[in-house]
Amino acid sequence: MVVKVPRLMELSVRRHYVDVNIYAGSAVSEIVDLERSVLTGLLIPAGMVGNEIAFDAGGPNAAGTGIGMFPLYDHTDDEVVIAVGGVDRYIDTDRRHFWGVRFISLKTRTNGVQVVQNADIVVRLIVGE
Repeated sequence: MVVKVPRLMELSVRRHYVDVNIYAGSAVSEIVDLERSVLTGLLIPAGMVGNEIAFDAGGPNAAGTGIGMFPLYDHTDDEVVIAVGGVDRYIDTDRRHFWGVRFISLKTRTNGVQVVQNADIVVRLIVGE
């Protein structure tokens, strides 16, 4: 008898990319629908203003008329923030923070304060199943 390994336990995880815009004059990205995927990394573009990325996560609101977004916190009640030590680099994320998150948006910050972008930027999300 052969037992098949369930898809979630496969050693090879399929990854794909989602480009998200943060427009000039804004510190918050578009909302991305991750569906059944989980965020595994970010490609930070040259030209991004800020030294941190924080996240809003959400789902359909109670009225069913839109999406409710809220700051993303971990199990210790710390906001999920990724330090950006420089631009034009790949940053790995802790997948555990993003399991079960359906909708996500990014916020550019410097030392906890949101900062707007001087020009349109595209952050590439690396997501896996």
